[in-house]
Amino acid sequence: MKLIGYILAASIVLAMLRVTLAAIVAVYLLTLIICAAIRPKETFGFLVYLLVCFMLDHHLVATLVTVLAFFIVGTVMKSRRDG
Repeated sequence: MKLIGYILAASIVLAMLRVTLAAIVAVYLLTLIICAAIRPKETFGFLVYLLVCFMLDHHLVATLVTVLAFFIVGTVMKSRRDG
């Protein structure tokens, strides 16, 4: 009987953790939406930063090549605009 009680208690704790995690995710998404409405440039820059960090962790060479390509294209576009 004690084993059933422990299993039931563990199930309740896991359910509470799941609800807590869902609430944290909901608050995070709401904050992200509000920030995107107030400061879209900074918010999307942060999201791009997170994406690059994720990509560096999983696909190092592809990410470095992509970042280098964006840097080259940006430099060329800036030199054409300035000069």
